[in-house]
Amino acid sequence: MVTQEQLSQHLVGPTYRHPEEHDYYVPKGPFDDQKERVNQVSRADDNYPNLKVGIQDMDDALVFYFREVIRPRAMVDQNYVEVPLVYGNPERWKAAQKDGQYRDKAGKRQLPVAIFKRNSLKKVRNMANKLDANRPHNFYLTHAYYSRRNPYSEFGKVLNRAPEREFIYTVVPDFVKLEYSVIVLTDYIEQMNPIIEAINFASDSYWGRQEKFKFQAFVGDIRTEVMGSTSEDRTVKSEFNITLNGYIVPETPNSGPYVNYKGRNKTTVRLALQEKTIQG
Repeated sequence: MVTQEQLSQHLVGPTYRHPEEHDYYVPKGPFDDQKERVNQVSRADDNYPNLKVGIQDMDDALVFYFREVIRPRAMVDQNYVEVPLVYGNPERWKAAQKDGQYRDKAGKRQLPVAIFKRNSLKKVRNMANKLDANRPHNFYLTHAYYSRRNPYSEFGKVLNRAPEREFIYTVVPDFVKLEYSVIVLTDYIEQMNPIIEAINFASDSYWGRQEKFKFQAFVGDIRTEVMGSTSEDRTVKSEFNITLNGYIVPETPNSGPYVNYKGRNKTTVRLALQEKTIQG
């Protein structure tokens, strides 16, 4: 029986060019080269960090940027108070959405506050694509000249000895769009205005930690309303969406042969022979 993978292989042309030989990578047949034991090079002797980007990294980027960079503040009793950002579990989200209330574990009303939750993940297919998850064709390539197996030495430099290079192949990431919903609650419009201004100013920029991955974020339309009647505590609620342009490089069993895959270039050994005749 012919599998779907075998039927689709003739539609996928070779796209990977070898960095040394400049030849296109051609699959050998029904089995993938990178799954063959002869091509599986151990990474136990190197210290290259594994590349992994997940959904949690994008959630952390949003939370970090909101708390440490935007740092929205509100004036409460003549003092500035930073607006905390909390995750909206179903109970919190329902209370904020329907009643405009957020209470702590003791039942005390806590304002100002910002509540967020992730709504959806949408794959972006008009950017770089690995073409086929069963046999990816597009890779990022990084390399190092020297390693524990091939250390640097002045003697090799004098002899013009080219070092063996090690390559780390990583499949191109899956580009995605993550949608978040955010609700901000305050007591007064005067408290809400500077919070909205700070969040709107941060739109269209890259959110995340300086030493880690960053993702471009877009703040959507901000809707503001006053909730509550004359007999209740009134609450000002602003609601908006954040779209995060991200990418995913998973560390899962099915992606293992294509993420942080190690290889080496071919090493050529040339022997110079010198002929000498000895008169007897």
